[in-house]
Amino acid sequence: MGIEQRLENLFGLREEQRDLKDGTSPEANKKINQINKKAESLLSNETKIGQIRQGELMEEAQKENAFREGIKKLAEESHLQIDWQKFSAQMENDRRYVALNAVIASAGGRVDAFFKALKPNFRREESGRDQAAFVREMETMVFLKERTDLPALKIYANNIDAFEPLYNLTATLPEAEIGFIHSRADTEKLKPEHAKQAVDQLFVLNAVNLPEDIDERIHDLQDPFEHYEGYQENLWNLLDNKEEPDCTEVRPLDGKRDREGNIKPEVYIDVLARRFGMGGKEMRQKVGALLERWRPVAEKYDGGGWVMTHGDLSPNNMYVGGDNKTILLDWEWAGKTRNKLMALVYDYGNLRARAWNNPEYQAALDQEIKDRFAGLGDPEAGSAVVSLGTLRSHANLAGFFENYEPDKQLEPEETERRRLTEAAISRAFAEAGIEFGRFKQ
Repeated sequence: MGIEQRLENLFGLREEQRDLKDGTSPEANKKINQINKKAESLLSNETKIGQIRQGELMEEAQKENAFREGIKKLAEESHLQIDWQKFSAQMENDRRYVALNAVIASAGGRVDAFFKALKPNFRREESGRDQAAFVREMETMVFLKERTDLPALKIYANNIDAFEPLYNLTATLPEAEIGFIHSRADTEKLKPEHAKQAVDQLFVLNAVNLPEDIDERIHDLQDPFEHYEGYQENLWNLLDNKEEPDCTEVRPLDGKRDREGNIKPEVYIDVLARRFGMGGKEMRQKVGALLERWRPVAEKYDGGGWVMTHGDLSPNNMYVGGDNKTILLDWEWAGKTRNKLMALVYDYGNLRARAWNNPEYQAALDQEIKDRFAGLGDPEAGSAVVSLGTLRSHANLAGFFENYEPDKQLEPEETERRRLTEAAISRAFAEAGIEFGRFKQ
């Protein structure tokens, strides 16, 4: 029970007490005594809760201070020059990391570097997740540097010992016309040649056969879907699994409202069906038909060795250099699958959906995937990747937009992003040769 609810109960008891007149009857006096005992118990509990919270705040302050001192000690021992004013400012924001340009200064000279450290998180469940993601990213970067031809950042130093600040110190990247992608305007700069570069890197990653003991090299790799059956289960969980409403229920602006004016939750696939002018049953049939259309193509790739997925590919997790190279960044959600096709479905799909405001780049991604598989003698596989990747990732992303708070859904950019992301879902069915409705809103 939250503090607000406990206080509400206390106030309710006091109001009930005032409604009774002392001395009117033995029953009333008995009731008043009972109310007094309950109120005293509630106040005592609130005092204990306040003391616990005060202790938690002291512990948080101690952890934050230990983190700051740990970074200062690291900087001193490593001859690392950091802008401490920027460091302090980043400690105050709500991001998980401190991320700063730095300089390694030694007798041999000065080297520009990029410093990233995981800030202490005082919510235990999130803290464990954040630590696992940070360690996974660093171990993945080391593995890829050793075992692949992927262009990657040079690592100067890092630490994955949870008893010390977790950090990574890498080389910086040169200024470029596009470089790091931070904004919608940056994404709009991407051209078809950049789509080719991204697909090139995905196929390099896809060609790496992971050792069976990969879990000893990279801890806690994610498992998006190990095989085609897993992809189907994941997709239906996103769209239509009533047993997991957190995955499927949304509150769209055009939804029905309850007596208090709140938008009633709807199963997401029914909302999508309405967007395309069809009923929920018809939409389910079309999704089922698409999955069956690609089953023989996708299942040919089941049961292979482990291959890696980036897990969170998007324009802002790439660096586009001026040397015709795209570097994939931020490997926190790296994963593995035993189906090479599903690895591409996951990563290509995520990149395509998140480049929502650049249709030229999206179309180039589609064509590059298809051309690559055509060159390998399996054009059906290319079409399957485009269809399955577009359906899952666009539906997944648009589902978040449909579930934002109403005020945020009404923001022009969010409205446009939701509209374009959902409308592109029809592309998945067109690639499968399935007639589909026209997007209506």
